[in-house]
Amino acid sequence: MQRIVTVAVPGAPLFELGIPSRIFGAARDGAGAPLYEVAVVSADGKREVVTAEGLTLTTEPLEEKLRSANVVIVSSSESLLDPAESDRLARGLATLLGETATPRGRRIASICSGAFLLGSLGLLDGRAATTHWRHGDLLAQRHPSVVVQPEALFVDGGEVLTSAGVAAGLDLCLHLIRTDHGTRVANTVARACIAAPFREGGQAQYIETPLGGDRGQATAELVEWLLGHLDLHHTTASLARRAHLSARTFERRFAAEHGMPPGRWLIQARVNRAKEYLESTELSVEAIARAVGMGTGANLRTHFKRCTGRSLQDYRKLFSAGAAGRS
Repeated sequence: MQRIVTVAVPGAPLFELGIPSRIFGAARDGAGAPLYEVAVVSADGKREVVTAEGLTLTTEPLEEKLRSANVVIVSSSESLLDPAESDRLARGLATLLGETATPRGRRIASICSGAFLLGSLGLLDGRAATTHWRHGDLLAQRHPSVVVQPEALFVDGGEVLTSAGVAAGLDLCLHLIRTDHGTRVANTVARACIAAPFREGGQAQYIETPLGGDRGQATAELVEWLLGHLDLHHTTASLARRAHLSARTFERRFAAEHGMPPGRWLIQARVNRAKEYLESTELSVEAIARAVGMGTGANLRTHFKRCTGRSLQDYRKLFSAGAAGRS
């Protein structure tokens, strides 16, 4: 069983602070046993943390939990926008996080402004990272060696991961579960928590754009329909007709609402569905390709490798029904 430790920063919003506990706590293996143990510690070593809402939380012992953590997730807090506060907390965490971070295979992640604490720890130097789009310029100014990607929902740097605000923290946690145990387990968690199961890190954060009309309704209904009809042939023109929009308006709305063009989204959705088939069935590659609308095994192999960095065979071996149940 893996251990997840959330580092609670003074002034952390209660909702964002609770995201890792809720998401990882819902992950179960095939027998219903928990896949993760989740704990909360304070960033400054004190046993009590006052949240943004004024609630006082009692946390677990800092040193003991951090030393045994497989994944450390730093919460967000407006206080971290103050460089003096971020640096103060970093000095207190530096020794322990240094021992639980990259040299021994552990991962360190942040939600929203938690990236500023990772920056103060030096963990983002020379890496790509993200935070809430409102804070992207400040993060780049404070840490010039960081390649800030302000529009990304989350950035997976392997050993160090960062995410944008609130909902993107959910996406990051689901991404970690998907990486550890496959799409089937992650989607089960998403359904249990009523969260979106399919949002890749490269999708854009929402930045309000004047689109007019009933923004979001046409493409939201279309996406729901698409997920049930991935096996059919689709074009931008046919999808625009179904959404009752012109092709140009449809492409603009879809990209604004989902962070990518419809063609790219469709490929990722089909790859995501192929992952589920690989994990839970013995269907041939050709059969899976037809079931997800990729047409041929060769086409599926190409897009799967491009999207996941793994071959179909390697993915099936890693996340098959038998492998997914092991922790």
